[in-house]
Amino acid sequence: MDTVALLDGTFRLGEWVVEPQFGRLTRGGTTVGLEFKVMEVLLCLARRSGTLVIRQDLIDAVWATEYVSNNTLTHAIAELRSALGDDAKNPSYIETIHRRGYRLLADVADQEDTDPDDSPETSCYYVLTGDRRVPLRDGENLIGRVPWATITVDEPQVSRRHARILVDGSTAVLEDLGSKNGTYLNGRPAEAPTPLSDGDRIGLGSHSVFLQLTAAVTTEEGDTPTDAAFEA
Repeated sequence: MDTVALLDGTFRLGEWVVEPQFGRLTRGGTTVGLEFKVMEVLLCLARRSGTLVIRQDLIDAVWATEYVSNNTLTHAIAELRSALGDDAKNPSYIETIHRRGYRLLADVADQEDTDPDDSPETSCYYVLTGDRRVPLRDGENLIGRVPWATITVDEPQVSRRHARILVDGSTAVLEDLGSKNGTYLNGRPAEAPTPLSDGDRIGLGSHSVFLQLTAAVTTEEGDTPTDAAFEA
């Protein structure tokens, strides 16, 4: 496939749908988030699927001028295998070539060539932030400064991976991800995973950044969903 499509676009890896822009993998109803560097390792392997990628090439491509040890790459590969549900001794996705590097075994394909029903579904929830209305999907919705977050908030008090909203059908749960300045729900610290309700206000960092959760409302005629916050 065209490797350019793997830089930002969604693609298929074996049974998984990979969404680099959101930093996540999806298979059926399962969604797994990946750290930025771990996703970059996956992209490097995907660009050369089926061929050996030596360790130093991966380190140079992902960490560039940063000094890292071989253990850093080994840890990233282990996280990637864990996310994919792969077995290092009997791999279906990532093969270790002893003392040399790694090879991606699973087929890589454009998402356009696969069944669109396998993609994560948009949930009934939205987040309002400023003049934006961001739809949430079933599974993990990351909030932070990283460009591939579901809700990107480019403010200094917001951590790169600040918090997330986990959506499962009609249930949404807010979870802080160890952010430096904290996550707040309706003015109170969200120190543990906390269920959300329509209209809840989420504060990030020093309370100068607010998000509001809203649930879509379907008309009696079954028209396109709207939301009460925009109708008020």
